[in-house]
Amino acid sequence: MKRRLALTFLFSCMAFQLQAALPPEEAEIVCSAVENANRPPASYDYSLTRHSDMLERDITGSGTLILREEGKMSIESRSPESKTMELDAAKSGMPVPSRLLDPAFFNIVCDDGGGKVWTIILTPRKRDMKRMFVRLTLEADKNNGQITSVLMEDQSGGYTLLKTRKQ
Repeated sequence: MKRRLALTFLFSCMAFQLQAALPPEEAEIVCSAVENANRPPASYDYSLTRHSDMLERDITGSGTLILREEGKMSIESRSPESKTMELDAAKSGMPVPSRLLDPAFFNIVCDDGGGKVWTIILTPRKRDMKRMFVRLTLEADKNNGQITSVLMEDQSGGYTLLKTRKQ
């Protein structure tokens, strides 16, 4: 319960900050910088926390995420167990955005935040994506545009938080 309250507080703070979202022209510049800094091929070390009310406790893990060509990636998990997964959105029937931050796929709100990171909130427009998540919150370093965290919220109120560091 404490975790859920903390998360609600965090989202409330973020929503308050986003009332001063960047104008569309500036948001497009930020989105382009983030997309350019995170183009495939790219490799990231990650730490993961998965929270769900259906789980007795949070799941944590770490590994390497490798972005390959458009719509393909590898996840090399080190913990909780060592395994490699190859993901191909086209083979799974998943729609693949032509851009990381594609306005045809997402409603996009971008916030300067006044600190060291940009905050980009994506809400899916496509029904297929809405089944996987209801909101993605990305944080990207203002100095280099690299994504430093991804918070993916699902319909049940659960979330997955990825903290990343580009290799």
